Amino acid sequence: TARLGNAASYLSESPETCMNCHVMTDAYASWQRGSHGKVAVCVDCHIPHNNPIAKLAFKGMDGVKHSYVFTARTEPQVLRLSEGAVPVVQANCLRCHPNNFKMIRLAAPDERKCWDCHSNVHGEVHGLSASPRPLRITPPPAGL
Repeated sequence: TARLGNAASYLSESPETCMNCHVMTDAYASWQRGSHGKVAVCVDCHIPHNNPIAKLAFKGMDGVKHSYVFTARTEPQVLRLSEGAVPVVQANCLRCHPNNFKMIRLAAPDERKCWDCHSNVHGEVHGLSASPRPLRITPPPAGL
C-alpha cells in the first residue's frame, strides 16, 4: 500500500507529490503555467510557516484527511479550501506580499481574503469533469 500510494513522496515538498492524486492535475497544471509556478511550490501557500512544529502537524493532518478522502472516493467535484486551510493560505499571501496588502489589512483583516479580488493561482474554480483538455497532464511516474 505504501509503495502504490507513493508514501515516501509525502516527506518532500515537491509539487509533483500533489500529483499522486488524479484530481490535482488541473490545479498542478494551472499553478505550473501561472505566475507562482516559477517562485513557489504548493507548501509555500498551503502549509503554515509560523513554526516547524505547526508546519509538520498541519501537513500531517492535511495528508491524513486527503488520504481518506481520495481513498474513500469522497472528493468533491469542485475543490475548495477547507475551513482550516483558509487562514493558512491568507497568512501565506500576506507573508510573501506584505506591502501589497497594507490597505486590506487595515480595512478588513478578517473579512476579506486576497482571492476575493485576485484570481486565485489555479485559475477559475470549476468541476473536475468540466476541466478543459489542455490542462490535463500526465503525472510523473511513481518514484520520481
